[in-house]
Amino acid sequence: MRARNTKPGLFQNEQLAELPIEARWLQGLEKQELIVRYEVEGRAYIWIPTFAKHQKPHHRETASVIPPYVNGADHSLSAASPDLGTAQPSLNPESGILNTSSTKKGAQAPSTPPEFGVFKKVYPKRAGSQPWSKAQRAINARLKAGATWEAIIDGAKRYREWVRLTGKEHTEIVMQAATFCGPELHFSNPWNPPEVKKKRLTMHQAQREGLTKRVGESDNQFLDRVSG
Repeated sequence: MRARNTKPGLFQNEQLAELPIEARWLQGLEKQELIVRYEVEGRAYIWIPTFAKHQKPHHRETASVIPPYVNGADHSLSAASPDLGTAQPSLNPESGILNTSSTKKGAQAPSTPPEFGVFKKVYPKRAGSQPWSKAQRAINARLKAGATWEAIIDGAKRYREWVRLTGKEHTEIVMQAATFCGPELHFSNPWNPPEVKKKRLTMHQAQREGLTKRVGESDNQFLDRVSG
């Protein structure tokens, strides 16, 4: 597998070292001529002049579909072009990976309903992974099929209590939220708490508590009665 790492020598670039922390902003990089911003047919692009110096594309790399920068051509950005210098692409909250769709013109990140935040708060904690994005997709599918947020959240509360009473909190036995909200509709289960059986007393314990047998009652009958 080919490594996809940035060459360490890149960070020894003297021009880059002179930039403040805000150099992540494209305007600062452009000012130092580390990148060139250009436009083709109304769409904005970025060219890194020294890319080939620091990166070695594989010889079987798929050809780029981005129109190349042509020195001397009129590539000036129009007023209608998005200001890439101030755009702040969002990060995927689950993976921390750049959400590239947020940088596209007119693109908006899908909103998360407040009910999903409530669901995450009441759902029991587990060991291992908990892919919330998959859970949200599963919930959206259930909502389209006729389920309600109230039913899903109430089911999560019942399940949390069942997990607590059975001593399974913070274990991998706790279902992933995506499974809980999957086609099996686990959120609709009653999740009744397990019946707690009272420990049977011994004769010594019964006598110590001042309990006495009835006339004709055997020891087992007596212990069954006082332990119930």
